[in-house]
Formats: sequence, structure tokens, C-alpha cells
Amino acid sequence: DIFFRNMPLGASLATPFRPPNVLQDAVASIRVTGVTVANNEGTYVCRAEKDLVTGMVSVNESLEVTINIVPLMQAITVNTATVLRPVLECTVRAKPDPTIVWLSPSGQQIVSGPRNTFTITETGPDGNFNFLSRLEFNRDAIPSDQGTYTCSATNSEGSDQRDAVVTISLPVEVLDNPDV
Repeated sequence: DIFFRNMPLGASLATPFRPPNVLQDAVASIRVTGVTVANNEGTYVCRAEKDLVTGMVSVNESLEVTINIVPLMQAITVNTATVLRPVLECTVRAKPDPTIVWLSPSGQQIVSGPRNTFTITETGPDGNFNFLSRLEFNRDAIPSDQGTYTCSATNSEGSDQRDAVVTISLPVEVLDNPDV
């Protein structure tokens, strides 16, 4: 919610927000609910004027409103269409921009790169402050790669994390042995 306080007695508030503005004990206030970044972020100006009969005196106060979003993640999706090289995707909604890290099943931060086991790519933000982080295997997965992978996002407002379980199932090979 956004509040304006300490405006002079008799101040006139013109605003599209409802419920109506409140003036009590020489303090006027406005409350904005259902705040969204797209509709409510920006500069708000409060202008107070005295009656023109007694001489016009105006006071302008401005407030810059920046809306931040604590990182909030959706469930991690695991693409097993290419069973040998899993892809894990993590979508994060945050403002300001988050720092996104992936943790291995052993709890170590995963380092990205073509010479490493994994490549991490990030896109965003889109118009809704969504970021997408993809963890891709650079080689065929092996049984020691299975376990719980964690995507963690942090910004100045807080943090969030989600887990994804990767299970490696190797194909069963049947040998044809006529001597048995």
C-alpha cells in the first residue's frame, strides 16, 4: 500500500483511487491498494492550495515510488525428451534483478561453461519481471549425476528456491547367449 500523510488542513486530493481520501486531525492521507508495478510505479505529486479568496498558497510534495518484488519461483520443469541430456528450467519473478544460482546434489554451486558438465543460460526480464534460467547437461548424463538440483534466486528483497530431482535410468541390455 502507498500512503500520503502530513498534508495541510483543507487540502484537496484529486485521485482515481477509491475508497475516498480521508482528512482527519489536519492530516490528509491516501491509500492505494492492489499495487502493481505497471500501474502504480512512478512519481506521485501531492498539491495543496488555500482558498483563492484569502490568497493562493500552494504546496507541492512529490514521492518517487519504486515497487520491488521478492523472488518468487514457479516449479522447476525437467525436460527429459532427450533422456541422455536433461534440461532443467527455473522461472523467477523478481525486481530488482535477481542473482540466480544452481546447486548440485552435493550442495555445490554449479559452474557453467562448454568445458564443464553444465551450461547455464538466462533470459529476462520480460514485461512481467520474469527471468528464465536453464541448466543443460553438456554430455550424456551418468548415474552419478542423479539427485536433487536446486535453483536459488536472491535480490535485495529476499530469496526463494526450488528443487528438481533428476533420476538416471540406464537402458537394460539383454545379451543373447545361446550357450546358457
